[in-house]
Amino acid sequence: MRTIFLATLLAIVTQTSAQPMKAVEKITWYGQAAIKIDNDGQKIFIDPYQLKETDEADVILITHSHGDHLSIEDIKKVYTKNTSIYCPEDCEAKLLEHDLGPVTIVRPGETLMIDGTAVSTVPMYNVVKTNYHPKKTGVAILLMSAELKFIMPVTRSAYRK
Repeated sequence: MRTIFLATLLAIVTQTSAQPMKAVEKITWYGQAAIKIDNDGQKIFIDPYQLKETDEADVILITHSHGDHLSIEDIKKVYTKNTSIYCPEDCEAKLLEHDLGPVTIVRPGETLMIDGTAVSTVPMYNVVKTNYHPKKTGVAILLMSAELKFIMPVTRSAYRK
């Protein structure tokens, strides 16, 4: 049996509320964990990194403070004063230092409604290289409810048989 341990994971699952969800029109993967979701006119960026475009983000979700997830240069490409940013606590100071805010802090185990999209956070850590993503940092992965059943881009994984 093969077990896959994920360092970065995004799952988009079915919305269970009676409230209709916005339709996901397009998902663009830029490499690493960087994703853009076009959600019925709303642009959601997750861990913007190595972006080739400058679409204006409605929402930016940051999973943790490593430079390939919290890239100030790339966030500035899509950030406007109307952009909402959600991130773990260890990302806040760096974002505010570059006038990227306001910031909403997320912690593992939370569920938020962001412009009609349910976002839940879970702890993320690396079980193989524990110095990269230790459990004690409480790094969050963002899960989004939408009309799609399941999507999982992976940036790092360790396989065990």
